[in-house]
Amino acid sequence: MNRLIRSENQRAEWKAVHMGNDKPDAEGKRLIRRKSRRTWRIGMWREWGLR
Repeated sequence: MNRLIRSENQRAEWKAVHMGNDKPDAEGKRLIRRKSRRTWRIGMWREWGLR
């Protein structure tokens, strides 16, 4: 399996677990594909910071 695809899936699942959701966040997956990893991570920290 493609390492990049697997890492994206793992990241989405990890986010879902930490956000208390059952399934990976579709929005998160789209952001991973569209933006760089660092940009996506910055967005994650901002999202968590608001909670």
